[in-house]
Amino acid sequence: MSEAVVLIAETGTSVTIETVENGVTLEYTDTSPVTLTVVELTPAVFAQYIFEGNKGDTGDPGDDGTEIELQKSATYIQWKYVTDSVWTNLVALADITGANGVDGVDGINGADGTDGADGKEVQLQKSATHIQWKYDSDLLWTNLVALTDLKGDKGDKGDQGDASTIPGPPGPPGVDGADGAPGEPGAPGAPGAPGVDGEDGLGISSITKTGTVGLVDTYTITFTDSTTTTYDVTNGEDGADGTDGTDGDDGASAFVYIAYASDDSGTGFTLTFNAALDYIAVKATTTAIASPVASDFTGLWKNYQGADGADGAAGADGDDGTDGAAGPNEVTTSTDSNITGILKGTGTKVAQAAAGTDYQAPLTFGIASTNAVKIDAADVADNEYAKFTANGVEGRSSAEVLNDIGAAAKPLQVGSITLTSTSWSLVTGLYEYDLSNANIASTKQVDFIPDNASIAIIKAAEVLPKTVSGAGTVKFYATNAPSGNITGTIIITEITT
Repeated sequence: MSEAVVLIAETGTSVTIETVENGVTLEYTDTSPVTLTVVELTPAVFAQYIFEGNKGDTGDPGDDGTEIELQKSATYIQWKYVTDSVWTNLVALADITGANGVDGVDGINGADGTDGADGKEVQLQKSATHIQWKYDSDLLWTNLVALTDLKGDKGDKGDQGDASTIPGPPGPPGVDGADGAPGEPGAPGAPGAPGVDGEDGLGISSITKTGTVGLVDTYTITFTDSTTTTYDVTNGEDGADGTDGTDGDDGASAFVYIAYASDDSGTGFTLTFNAALDYIAVKATTTAIASPVASDFTGLWKNYQGADGADGAAGADGDDGTDGAAGPNEVTTSTDSNITGILKGTGTKVAQAAAGTDYQAPLTFGIASTNAVKIDAADVADNEYAKFTANGVEGRSSAEVLNDIGAAAKPLQVGSITLTSTSWSLVTGLYEYDLSNANIASTKQVDFIPDNASIAIIKAAEVLPKTVSGAGTVKFYATNAPSGNITGTIIITEITT
């Protein structure tokens, strides 16, 4: 009851009590005069007065109470409204926990029970916080008991049991239960860690044709670790000639004009080659030009001669010449002025000699226009080709010329070659055959193409594709001695470096 100020009748039979807060009125029917006292109504004061009136009407049903929840903490039974978040201690577990009782006497063994019906197989596991269980066919685990609840206080030591009590024998094993249903597939496992990088593989440095025997070509593969392997490719025999194709359409007319000039503007334009003109222009057109002029080649001019090179260093002084024969005792001149330099004779007189007219003027060496060109190599030989250097020219062999211009020599084919079976010699485990031919040199590769009739002999003898060339000779090799003569054609190819 809340506290309120009320009027209380100390004597008499008629009293009215009214609370100041909510205006509730209680009244007796006796109207005798009374003395009233103003007091403050508290639970203690209110208990001194008992008022009993007529039974009132039934009140309206109250509102539903808020639902509560209970839980056991480590030390208390606790409660809270479902709408609250804080638990309130209700009673301490220590207040409702009795002392440990005395251990009872062991009972006698009971009779063996009958086998129960096969139940669902149950699985147990321990998580980080609970003992959990589930049926074998379920996927989700259910908490059974918290690990903290399984560890109670240490109990008192029990009395020692009767040593005469002997446990009964174990009962017979129960009948095996039926197999449980297969479990649901487990959740996919986490992805495995990335695998270790594999070792680097070998690359191929080159594939080179290293031999030909009849229709069989041998190729050698060289890997990046310098190891090699070989494989053979068998070529088909030449097929029959195909039928002639139909005539193609007439091609369009093509006209090519070559012009020369001294600069890229067409100065000194001409269609005739002139070594003094440094620029060239080539024009290809499908329309004939009746009289070509410089403007027809605009944008096509190229300097193919190159700029003049720098002057070469001056040569060393030559040796002194031998003394000349004695001249006449008296020399007269054709001039009264002093004469210096080189003199020339004019009958009975001498005069100043003119360079370039009376004698060879000093030469300027180099590969510029009007310069003299000198040999710029110590190994120049007969039948070689000339190649300009910065100071003059040097000799180049045919093989060097091919290498310089990025070309290959046309192979030379020599037919009707016979390797006689009696001319093979066994040298260090291999049979060797020396073939002479004037076209062979150490700088040339020789390949042997056997006739079809000799292929079986070559296979049996295991003739190797390797050959060794020298001056006018080539050496062939075989694993076994050939059983007969081998006929065919040799192909001689210049080796470029």
